[in-house]
Amino acid sequence: MARCSIAPILAPRPWGSRGIWLSGCCLMVGFPLPSRPKFARVSEAMKEWSGLLVAELGSWPSITSRRMFGMTVFYRAGVVFAALPLTRAFENAQSVAFKLYRKTPRIQKMLEGDPRLRGSFREEGKWITLELESEKDLADALKWIDLAYRTCLSRSNSKT
Repeated sequence: MARCSIAPILAPRPWGSRGIWLSGCCLMVGFPLPSRPKFARVSEAMKEWSGLLVAELGSWPSITSRRMFGMTVFYRAGVVFAALPLTRAFENAQSVAFKLYRKTPRIQKMLEGDPRLRGSFREEGKWITLELESEKDLADALKWIDLAYRTCLSRSNSKT
């Protein structure tokens, strides 16, 4: 194993003596570090569409946003519910992402019926991406994001 020029921080380690703590990251001896997710670069058309969606979401009540990982992430009462690309997108260069925290059988059927959706439909609170093919898909994107907005304050994930 190559030596790092950063001096190890001596602190109690929950895993015992099998790891070295280096300025905020753990190097476990014999264990590979998890790979970072690959984010796709967005197209110029997607930047324009995303700008339109950001402007629309900015007018919704009780929403805050912040930029991270090349995206604008939207929160309602501290709960993340949507991510719109600025320079990067999750899977596809022309996709938006949202989280559904409560999936009724009706919502589950809608998820399974839309071929443009990717992600974990079974688990609640996981990212789901919607691939946009044209400007006509913006209306559907707003419908899915609105559904995410309405379900993000369910009892199971409320911070209060």
